[in-house]
Amino acid sequence: MPVTPFHYPLAYVLSKVDKRLSLPGVVVGAMVSDLEIPLIILFFPDQFPNNRLVLHSLLGGATVGAILAMMLTIYLYSHVVSAVFKIQKDLIKVKTHFSVPLAISCIIGTSSHVLLDILTHQENPVFWPVQTTISSPICPYQASLPVHAVLAASLLILLIINRKNVLNEILVG
Repeated sequence: MPVTPFHYPLAYVLSKVDKRLSLPGVVVGAMVSDLEIPLIILFFPDQFPNNRLVLHSLLGGATVGAILAMMLTIYLYSHVVSAVFKIQKDLIKVKTHFSVPLAISCIIGTSSHVLLDILTHQENPVFWPVQTTISSPICPYQASLPVHAVLAASLLILLIINRKNVLNEILVG
């Protein structure tokens, strides 16, 4: 996996490609898959380091992951972002209420996570339950550093370019 926050630049770009998408929904969707990793390590330590299961598959991400992402976006995102970053909760609520665009945003976010992880993991449960793992088409160890570098640079560029209302822009859209 790219380090979880490094999924953000792709989520941001995807939300800008289609303005109907909810940035918070795509962002939470892009990161929610990694919530299963600490749970797998805790409850199934024998799975480590192959610690990706249902939420790292296209089917699991588009169903369980998207539902979890919607719940987190609707019920938690505005509270956390407004408390930590001092953004007005009303501005956030506009983008985080239940809607079809929010559901689609969460599905796109979870799918982007699964597809991006193909570049950085040797084995991926992308087509679970039909096929439990697929091997990466390229060696993820060769791709991992460049992918991380590009995503980190993208995140820095996003923060530097939009200095005015940067937090509102990158957290709410």
